[in-house]
Amino acid sequence: MPAGSLRHRITLQSAIDTQDQTTGEPVRSWSTLAVVWANILPMKGREIMAAANTPLAECDTRIIIRWAPALANLGAKSRAAHLLADGRIDVYYDIVSVTEVQMKRRTLELMCKSGASEG
Repeated sequence: MPAGSLRHRITLQSAIDTQDQTTGEPVRSWSTLAVVWANILPMKGREIMAAANTPLAECDTRIIIRWAPALANLGAKSRAAHLLADGRIDVYYDIVSVTEVQMKRRTLELMCKSGASEG
């Protein structure tokens, strides 16, 4: 994958679910797995319509990153956050599915739903 196509900086996070000791309510916090360069591609209407009868129908964004062993556990309890140049977070993406492209340990394709909540 050409480095020039990886022009967006993202942070990949994994959910940690615990329980509040006082109230007993579930509490979700996020642990950063990695900060990587990515290609963020909004899906076209035709791609979304083609996936309409699959669980991926809610996906509206495709994120391409380089494969790394530390990212093997990305999945439904993970998210990506697009970072601005000053380090602030622009938008969160819930990761719906992760595919290792061509099974060659070079590229991961993250199918995501944009606009995930901060918490």
